[in-house]
Amino acid sequence: MTNAADTKDHIIRFLFEEHAVRGQWIQLTDGLQALQQGHQYPAAVKQQLFEAALATNLMIETIKFEGRLSLQAQSGGDLSLLLVQANHNHQFRGVARYNEQANEQTLANCDDLKQLMPGAQMALTIEPEQGKRYQGIVPMHQSSLAANLEDYFNQSEQLATRIWLFSNQETAVGLMLQAMPATRGSNDGYNDNPSEDISGFEHLSQLAQTLKPEEALSLNAETVLHRLFHQDPLRLYPAKPIEYQCGCSRQKSLASLTLVPRDELNEMLAENGKITMNCEFCQTEYAFDSIDIEQIFANAGHDQQGSDPASH
Repeated sequence: MTNAADTKDHIIRFLFEEHAVRGQWIQLTDGLQALQQGHQYPAAVKQQLFEAALATNLMIETIKFEGRLSLQAQSGGDLSLLLVQANHNHQFRGVARYNEQANEQTLANCDDLKQLMPGAQMALTIEPEQGKRYQGIVPMHQSSLAANLEDYFNQSEQLATRIWLFSNQETAVGLMLQAMPATRGSNDGYNDNPSEDISGFEHLSQLAQTLKPEEALSLNAETVLHRLFHQDPLRLYPAKPIEYQCGCSRQKSLASLTLVPRDELNEMLAENGKITMNCEFCQTEYAFDSIDIEQIFANAGHDQQGSDPASH
């Protein structure tokens, strides 16, 4: 095995040499601090958001496309929304919404996602840079996000999948094992017998099941994988860095105001002297005055005029 990344936030793919099984190891630390900056999430909400950040980055590495993937879960429970978005460069952002009037003990200690989000649905949205947008919506019947995602892969993608997610207040790590979509020939080092491939997946899953949270959260990828799979040769690929990046900007926020009727904007300016917008992800506040509003509508009018075929 080669050395893992020195960065705190990274994802590593690996492939078993003697089984048609692939895997990923992910660790997030710095990105989690940025994820919760400006928010006052209770411990239970924070845990679910951290695990959603892990899961979204695992999934976009698995699906392999250029674009953005969104994982969104909604319910009428104490945790009403989980939303994490990541792109193919593993730049991610996320937000959670919860009932601030909910039982304090529940928000502080509950790790049962089914209790926090009763009757929830999970939407997985793929927005490729080239091609059509795809969205799959599935009910969430399990008590953990990992188990719900396993259901999704097993049912929707028909790929045997196991996911383990661990987190504390500072770090989150995840391990994913997945049967390969198609078996390879014996020349590639894989078994040609599909039943034996499933047997291999089950064998590796049983080994991974022995991983304890304290080990996962304190040891690096090479150490964990060696402890779990030292009798099953695997190929470790170079680590890819992950970073939190909201993507909001003053210019994007200002441009979005052109969708608001001009009369409404004028009323807000007359009442407050400025218009403020707050990014729900990173909590950055943008303020605009009458000059900003005048300029953005002038630019919008210029762009429309320039794009009119009659003007050429």
